[in-house]
Amino acid sequence: MFSLGGDSLLEEIREALLHRADWDVSQVRRSLQILDGTFIKVYHEQSHQYVEFSNPSVNDFVIRKMRDETGLLRNVLLNAHSFDQVANIWFYHPDANTCASNYFSIDLRHLSCEIEKSALSTLEASNISARKLVGHLATALEISDKLGLTRLGEHVATYLSKQGCIYGGQHEDIAYLIRKVADSPNAHIRKHHKAVLMEGLTALFNRDRRNKGLFIAAIYAHRLAEFVDERVLHDIDDQAAARADHLMELQEFGSPDEEIDDEELVSALEYMSIFSNFHDRWPGAGEIMDDRGLNFGDYSDEEEGDEEGDPKWTDGLIYTIMSFLKRADD
Repeated sequence: MFSLGGDSLLEEIREALLHRADWDVSQVRRSLQILDGTFIKVYHEQSHQYVEFSNPSVNDFVIRKMRDETGLLRNVLLNAHSFDQVANIWFYHPDANTCASNYFSIDLRHLSCEIEKSALSTLEASNISARKLVGHLATALEISDKLGLTRLGEHVATYLSKQGCIYGGQHEDIAYLIRKVADSPNAHIRKHHKAVLMEGLTALFNRDRRNKGLFIAAIYAHRLAEFVDERVLHDIDDQAAARADHLMELQEFGSPDEEIDDEELVSALEYMSIFSNFHDRWPGAGEIMDDRGLNFGDYSDEEEGDEEGDPKWTDGLIYTIMSFLKRADD
């Protein structure tokens, strides 16, 4: 449960436990019965069954248990069923970018061999979706760089050399991978940066052809500003700002011929929040955010849908970006 993030589909827990040679179906069922109502709770939601820790203090207890009895953690790593388990354990390493507190941290340096072995075996698993692969590669690269795991770094480099493996990823993961590749101390990884950047920006700027996609492009152009040509950034900003002006006008005055798409409005508000003077630039935007309980202080991405992108580089904006990247490469 700890390695699955403290909550999971019941079926995922069964798969993870039955992946181990020393577990069978009856043991899984019996263990769940014993723990349900104390350490964990099992519940139904729609047609699925879920399991989660009964309260946050259970997770705190398990962290201390794993930190004090590293044999338990070694056992979990060597029997991991998915890379999610490796990533969730890495979250608690004090040198991880995501680690929230040293008080709830586990130094994993003495388990480097087990982490590398587990990461290599689970990255090869056939059940990794295209949407999750990019995030897994970024995390694997961070682990490799922080712990000096050569084989894992080489494995990530092999994936990065495959054209098309980045396009299907989630926006936040793509942006994170672009940065990790650029900053990697591994020269073999850094040599893939131009290809990763080209495919990554294409995905971020071109996947969603609805108006929402314009704001996604603008948001990530700002987040990755050091990798984006200034002219391209200004071009995207001009388009996004004009569309934001139009949406705020619609919000205030309405129109019988055009309705506001709610997803687009949320993306527009996130784009507006990038600017420190957005209250003056778009009066009323702050009030809408407050009414909806939206807080973009950390530029957190909205949950993305499951739509598959079309990697054709056809529109003018993408042509501009790709042309710039080609000139930079030349």
